[in-house]
Amino acid sequence: MAGELDASSWATGLRVPRILWAALLGSCVVYAGLVASGMLVAGREEPIVLDVSMALVFVAGAIASGVASFVVPKILLTQALANATPPKIEEREDPSGQALFRDASARTAFFADPPAVRRLFLLRFHTALILSLALSEAVAIFGLAGHVAGMLPMPVALAFIGVGMLLQVLRFPHPARCEAICERTWGARWPAE
Repeated sequence: MAGELDASSWATGLRVPRILWAALLGSCVVYAGLVASGMLVAGREEPIVLDVSMALVFVAGAIASGVASFVVPKILLTQALANATPPKIEEREDPSGQALFRDASARTAFFADPPAVRRLFLLRFHTALILSLALSEAVAIFGLAGHVAGMLPMPVALAFIGVGMLLQVLRFPHPARCEAICERTWGARWPAE
């Protein structure tokens, strides 16, 4: 059915988040190219000299955005998952678990319907991912804006952009990270599929 989220596997469920991730990372590459090429400041009569007071303002904004890129999405995702109807969980014998002599075999909680858990997670994950990527990109934009305004020389602006790109690289939507969030949230493990 058109428009439905395919959560049959992490590979299909994370396709759109990965496209968004690549697009926003690509925009930072474009920013770096524009700054490095000198096109943005072509025709200036004076070279750009670091304005320390304004650089501190840009640094403060970049630090605030960088910290917010970790904190705010995590809070939003945690709240969204906590408010969601919990997925079905079943207890199964765990062959890797240890039981003492004559005790019942070890049991572990597993997700009963992994595609349903993936769907439940992914529908809430997109918002947090987009927010974290946008706040990470804001760090790069501070560098770009400071350079265009003539307050940050090229090496400093490229440092801002590099940090923004690094923050975005850290946000790559990886299945293991998604599974770990689900396991922590609902206290169950993923069955072998």
